[in-house]
Amino acid sequence: MAGSRIGAIKSLEQLRGVCSHTGALVVPGAVSIAGVRGAFDAEGRCTDPGTEEALRSVARSLLTFLQQYVCPKHALEAMVRGETPPWPVTV
Repeated sequence: MAGSRIGAIKSLEQLRGVCSHTGALVVPGAVSIAGVRGAFDAEGRCTDPGTEEALRSVARSLLTFLQQYVCPKHALEAMVRGETPPWPVTV
């Protein structure tokens, strides 16, 4: 998030590249909020409907990413290590 008219788009691109290169899981669907100071009130509540929807969309993308890609990977790893029974046994 940034205070300029275009937000932090270029910074997000650079940060995504660096994080990905170092092996981090980069969540798809980042959002940059232009004029961030005017998008939230003093208590931190979003006052702009478009900004709120963009943030909710990123949250939905994060949940989908976790459910479809991260959780199955960890479940499979636990199965391979013998920490949990194989899927056919549990179904």
